Amino acid sequence: DEYKMDGGFMDAGAYVRYIDPDLTQDELLQQLSEMRSSGWFTMDHGSFVTDLVVYNGNAKKFMHFSLQVEQTLAGTANTFVHAVPFDISLMDLGDTQNVVRIIIEVVIIMLFLFFLKNQFDEITDDTWGFFTNVMSLVDVASFTLCFVCLLM
Repeated sequence: DEYKMDGGFMDAGAYVRYIDPDLTQDELLQQLSEMRSSGWFTMDHGSFVTDLVVYNGNAKKFMHFSLQVEQTLAGTANTFVHAVPFDISLMDLGDTQNVVRIIIEVVIIMLFLFFLKNQFDEITDDTWGFFTNVMSLVDVASFTLCFVCLLM
């Protein structure tokens, strides 16, 4: 197994091993025993993270679970469970409400790009004047908030 820079919990980097859920119980136990003999599970580890992705066909949702176990120097273990749902019914183009939402999102992104172009035009016209004008700084703050909202 090799270290992956963008692998693991929240892409923090880790040694990653995929365990196929279609394995039989004997094959799974064999793989876990190989991992243990390779040093995956020892008292020297500070943390252990397991990711699980499940799909519920009735609710049309994916769920990503991360179980994180951190061992402290005192010997205690702290556990954290992180779950993120993803509703694929939001992408159903057969629903009129979803189509309207997608159109509105596209319009918002187009207006954001237009605003971004105008800001860069103002900056290139008079860089020093732009950053000394208080209203321009308000525009930059507004632009930053718009960008954060688009990322969410």
